[in-house]
Amino acid sequence: MVAAMIAYADYTERCKLVCESVQRQVEEALNYYVKLRGGLSNVMVFEIPVGKEFRPELICEKSFIQDFRFSHAQMDRVVLGLLSVGFPKVVKTRARDSCPLHEAMCMLCMKYAWPTRLGSMVKVFGCSVSKMSRVVSAMRRLLYNAFVHALNHPGDLTLRELQRFSAAIEAKSGIGGRFIFGFVDGTVRSIPKPSHLQSAVYNGKDRVHALKYQSVVTPDGMLHQLAGPWAGARHDMHMLRQSALLPYVNALPRTADGTQFSIYADCGYSERDGIVTPYFDGAVNAVHEAWNQAMASSRIAVEWGFGDIVLAWSHLDMVRQQQLLSNRKIGQVYLVAGLMTNFLNCFKSNRGSQYFNVEPPTFEVYLQRLMRHAAFYQAVAGVAQGEPNV
Repeated sequence: MVAAMIAYADYTERCKLVCESVQRQVEEALNYYVKLRGGLSNVMVFEIPVGKEFRPELICEKSFIQDFRFSHAQMDRVVLGLLSVGFPKVVKTRARDSCPLHEAMCMLCMKYAWPTRLGSMVKVFGCSVSKMSRVVSAMRRLLYNAFVHALNHPGDLTLRELQRFSAAIEAKSGIGGRFIFGFVDGTVRSIPKPSHLQSAVYNGKDRVHALKYQSVVTPDGMLHQLAGPWAGARHDMHMLRQSALLPYVNALPRTADGTQFSIYADCGYSERDGIVTPYFDGAVNAVHEAWNQAMASSRIAVEWGFGDIVLAWSHLDMVRQQQLLSNRKIGQVYLVAGLMTNFLNCFKSNRGSQYFNVEPPTFEVYLQRLMRHAAFYQAVAGVAQGEPNV
């Protein structure tokens, strides 16, 4: 009896040792699997395909344009252009992730092209959600720091360009003698109701909480200037003064007889040197009313410019993602989307350029214009640039 009890105890001990050994091996296998998949959070949420790499050459042209907005050839030209002006070949994040510039640019475009969740991009790029989020943010900061100064303070137009734009507007509207070369307006971009600063960002006209941006659009359909953001409660004239647009227009070249070129604005602005607005007495003066109607048809170009941003980058139209004072930096996102809209306009005619029959510049020419600003070289060299908190 005692011998049987001893034998049973030995058998139980051996079984316990075997079970512990198997358990250790299973735990090691699971730890290796989790590490291979990029962490426990990725295993629990999104399955990363084994050996998956981003292979843009395997994506058909139609799907590539749908997902990234640019064609294969256009994306290659954009990346080569950025490399030629000093962008790094490999984008590195603050968490020391590394990603080739071409792949980082594609991530950014795919994220902004649609209200796309990063989880749905795992099968395209074959990396974790957290890494893609960091790469998109790093690529956005690179573009913003490099080109925001050029967007807010555009380079001077030559007299020949001013005359070409003015002639196109006169030919389309049938109104001459005012030497108008572009159109200015502000846009209201809705945001969710914030927990702070509610009254400051509330736009009473549209009855929404919002941020505002200002843009000048020329007859070639390009966003010649894009500035912001401002609180939704601000008036268009406040944005005009803060953007330093008036000194810029007043410093542009003039005609041989000293006539100044101007930009056209709606009745929300007040007329002054460099700004032309509709006649206030149109209701009682038929000639002035006809002039107002003719210019209103041409002024729609600036609305097309704002519409092109949201049409190409539908992520901006998802209001609940545009949270104030969040890590998403919605102010940066909108300005970068405007920059990439100009990139797209360089490759194909847009509604504005077709309406006025003025071809936009090529991508390489537009990039050279952006490079004229000293802030560009500082940003590429790594000098810290101020970033909006929104």
